[in-house]
Amino acid sequence: MFCTQCGTQLDDDSKFCYKCGKPTHLAEQKDQVAAKDDYDPFAPLTPTQNAYAPPQQYQQPPQQNNAPAASESNFGLIGFILAFFFPILGIVFSLIGMTQKKNVGLATAGFIISLLFIVLAIVAIVFA
Repeated sequence: MFCTQCGTQLDDDSKFCYKCGKPTHLAEQKDQVAAKDDYDPFAPLTPTQNAYAPPQQYQQPPQQNNAPAASESNFGLIGFILAFFFPILGIVFSLIGMTQKKNVGLATAGFIISLLFIVLAIVAIVFA
């Protein structure tokens, strides 16, 4: 192999001409391969946005409204609360609340507590 700049004969595995210092085609090929294979995990990331460009606005994705309407969701809770003060209304609201998907456990508890308070009221009237 010969140097393309000065014509000096070089070894076949030479990367540079020992007379003029010009890189040979082997050095260029190895640099290209090395550039593809070089990965430095600690190298700083290159910015993807121009520093002088105006900032982009974040757009929130649309949200689904999964909340049930107030008239259909709180009968179980209302029945549970009314069971302590007005047991008959507690039974009515608890029965409606048991048909809904939300607060079924509170509706069942309100129904049972309403029945217990009605039974206690009857026992208190009979034995008083």
